[in-house]
Amino acid sequence: MLRTIRGFTRVPQQNEAKVGKALAEAIQVGLVKREDLFITTKLWSSDHGHVHEACKDSLKQLRLDYMDLYLVHLPVAIKRTEDHVGIMQKFV
Repeated sequence: MLRTIRGFTRVPQQNEAKVGKALAEAIQVGLVKREDLFITTKLWSSDHGHVHEACKDSLKQLRLDYMDLYLVHLPVAIKRTEDHVGIMQKFV
């Protein structure tokens, strides 16, 4: 589900595959054109050492050739095996 907030559409985290499917369907049936969308996703803190692969994976899941903005979720790298919530709570 996409939510519009003050002219911007916010997509809940961790659902790129579902969003990709919805985007592909909307574009295919002519509901929207890709060039009329501004697509943003982010690099998770556990993927700082794998930026290229993470970006390619996001593009694949979103079923896109490009994204318009790629953000860094948190400018602190953490190991992939660590508890993300526990680690991030240290910074709050």
